[in-house]
This record gives sequence, C-alpha cells and structure tokens, in this order.
Amino acid sequence: MENNIIDPKTLKVQSELPRIEFENQNQLEKTVDAMVERFTGLVVTKDTYKRSKEVRAQINKVIKIIDRQRIDKVNEVKKPIDDFNNRTKNLTAKLSTVSDDLGKQLNEYNDKRRAGKHEIQFAKFKQIVDEYGLQLDQVTYNPKWDNLSLAFPTFVKETNEVCEKVLQAQKQLKEIRQAVIARGDELSIGVQPFLEQVGKKDLADILRDMSNYKKELINIVAEKEERKQEFDKNNQVLANGMDAPQISGSAASYAKKGALANLFLIDDGSSDPDSTSGKPVKPTQPRTKQAKSAKPLPKPKPKFKKYTPAEMLKAQVTYGGKKTNIWNVYTKAFKEKDVTAQTWWKENHNNPDSALGNLIRQYGSFMKEKEAEKAKEAQQSK
Repeated sequence: MENNIIDPKTLKVQSELPRIEFENQNQLEKTVDAMVERFTGLVVTKDTYKRSKEVRAQINKVIKIIDRQRIDKVNEVKKPIDDFNNRTKNLTAKLSTVSDDLGKQLNEYNDKRRAGKHEIQFAKFKQIVDEYGLQLDQVTYNPKWDNLSLAFPTFVKETNEVCEKVLQAQKQLKEIRQAVIARGDELSIGVQPFLEQVGKKDLADILRDMSNYKKELINIVAEKEERKQEFDKNNQVLANGMDAPQISGSAASYAKKGALANLFLIDDGSSDPDSTSGKPVKPTQPRTKQAKSAKPLPKPKPKFKKYTPAEMLKAQVTYGGKKTNIWNVYTKAFKEKDVTAQTWWKENHNNPDSALGNLIRQYGSFMKEKEAEKAKEAQQSK
C-alpha cells in the first residue's frame, strides 16, 4: 500500500471454510432411504391404524433430531461470518463519511462554476439576441447550456439556431397577418378579431371564418332591406291622405251605404250616407277631411334575428367610432367597469326597436349562461 491508499490487488480475504457433515453421514443416508422404502405405500386401515400412528411418530422424531443438529451447527458456523460482515461494514462506513463530505463540497464548487459559466454565457446570449433584433422574452435560454460538459462554441451555435427559428416564425406570422388584412380589404370587413386568431389557428381556417362572416353580413343586410321594403309597402300613404287599407275599406263602406239608401228610398243618393246634416254633399269632400285626421296604423314590430352562439362570438359592433368585437365592449362594461361602456351598453340594451339592441340582449343572456356554467364546473371540481 502506498500513500495510505488500499490496493485492490493486495486486499484478499483469508478464510478456512469447514466441511460440515454428520460423522456417520453415509450410514445416516442409508438408514433414511431404508425407512422411506419401508413405509412408503403404507395404507391406514382399521387393522393398521395403531401401527401407522407409531410409524409416523418415529419418523417425526428422526426429523426433529436431524433438524436440531443442522440448526445448531449452522449457527455455530455463521457466527464468524456475521463478525466478518459487521467489521467490514464498519470500515466502509468510516470511508463513506469522508467521501460524502467531499461529494458535498464538490457539488457546491460545481454550482459556483455553473453560476459563473451562466453569467458569462448569458451576456453572450443577450448580445446574440440583440444582433438578431429580437427581445429577450422572445427567445428562451436553455438551462442545459450551463452544463460544465457543454463547450462554449456549441452554446453559441445552438443560440444562433434558436434565434433563426424565432425570426422564421415571426416572418410566417407577418405573412399570415398581411394575408388576413388583404382578405379583409377584399371583403370590406374589419380584421381585428381575425388578427387576434393569428398564431392560434391555421391561415386557411381564418380565411374561411372571414368568408363566412362576410356571408352573414350580406344576409343581415338583405334581411334588413327586405323588412324595410315590407314596412314601406304596408304603410304607403296616397296623395289623398289615405293609405292602401283605408282606400279599400272606404270604397266598400260607401258602396254598402249607397245601396241601402236606394233600397229604402231615403234619398236620391246625392248626399253622404255618413252625414248628419241631411244636406247634399260631395262624397269626396268629407272623406278627404276624415282621411287627413285619421290616425295612422300602428307600426308592425320589427322581426329580429335569432343569433347562434358562433355568430355572437364573432359579432361586430361600432363603439367609439370604430368596429370591434362585441366581447371587447362587454369586457369593458362588466369586467373593467368602464362607465362609458356601461352607459353605451344600457342605452342600446333598452332600445326595443334596434337590431343592435337585439344583439346586445341576446349576447348578455348568452354570457350569463356561459359564466354560470363555468361557476358550476369550478364548484364541481373542488
């Protein structure tokens, strides 16, 4: 041994393992074999019952004698083995104390080395990120770069590769945004809600949503124009002050009254059947005054669209002079408690004849249902 270090080649265990057997081992084995051969196949009957019990007792007695000798001898031989095992463990325990202390110090020293390496490399990392025109929050520093076994050139190479990937991803997102804006100009629709989906959806899905939204707008405009034309038709006023239903009703009334007057010889038909003065009057004069003073028919209640959940999620409103998704106004009014947004929401909500009011009322109910569902799910998950 040199320098107090144990040489494995010289570390050998000295032992004299004893041979353990009965003094008359061969004779004992023959006796046991003879007993087995003799009593194997013995059948217990009424006549052999007593003899069978005696045989079994004799065999059990032999078993106990042999086992006792075995146990005593094994314990005797095992004692030096246990002593050797305990003394060996004591030696390794002493060495382990020293080894563990050195291991703790080595780990602390390596932690300091990694911290120093990280400081140097992170400065280089920031430099590379800045050279690519990126921000630190756009590029992730990989903790494995601080491993002591990783070479500095490898760290630089991988950092450049990461920055290249970020730039490529930004380029792709920019191209997608430009495609969305171009499609919005082509369809003449607002693009902000669709720009918010960039990075979350594929371009094909976003463009499809935009086309569907445009179709919905066209349908809404067509439905609104159809309702307007129907309303104008039903409320058309003629030059004499009467609308179409009044003209029809007036003609039928005069025809009936004139026929009754002729039938009962009340007059010659030159006076107005509705007149109480009895003086002949031209039929057109009093009817004109009556038509002018007649109350107009009540306006029919407008028929509003029933929105689907998908339509409400994509619905656009004009707020603050700009087109925006209705969710943004809802958030300002009910999440951020913005007074202007709350006033705008309340005024439109209370307008029964407004298509915007119809949308807001449906959207408010829809959001309450969604928030109730979330609250229920949160309660069930507890």
